[in-house]
Amino acid sequence: MKPYLFFFLILFSVSMVSQDLEVKGKTINPSDNINDGVIQLEVDGGVPPYTYKWSNQLTPLSSKTASGLVEGVPYSVTVTDNAGTSITNEYTIETQSITEIFNGNMSPAVSALGSVLFWDPFEATGIYDPVVYADVKLIATPGWSASVEDRFVLKQWLVEEGEHVEKGQE
Repeated sequence: MKPYLFFFLILFSVSMVSQDLEVKGKTINPSDNINDGVIQLEVDGGVPPYTYKWSNQLTPLSSKTASGLVEGVPYSVTVTDNAGTSITNEYTIETQSITEIFNGNMSPAVSALGSVLFWDPFEATGIYDPVVYADVKLIATPGWSASVEDRFVLKQWLVEEGEHVEKGQE
């Protein structure tokens, strides 16, 4: 009986480790406005945690959701698990309006021209700090996704900027 139990445990552990990495992507175009596309990934198999290397440089490696994407432009993502297994997929967000179609077609050309026309030798050589300071701050809404149709507006600050906030403080 013990040899059968041992064989079963070995077979079970090998089948658990050898699960293939499987990635399913969902593309979302929440409106007919430009540059508001979203790609959400669902990863199964492999060994968590996963890293996500998006072709959109603004998306962090830890994020399985990329947002603010241009509709009609292909985006690729390479998902790598903790064991080093990786898979690369490509997704394109469907366009809904003529402005999204024009924007998707012109976006690569504008990016290429922008890097040539707006090259800043002072920033490239580190002579000055190119940070732009503004009075308006963008604050992420916790738990928000592109499928939420509500709007959230911050009406007032409850604490002064830079002040330390304790957990549970009101």
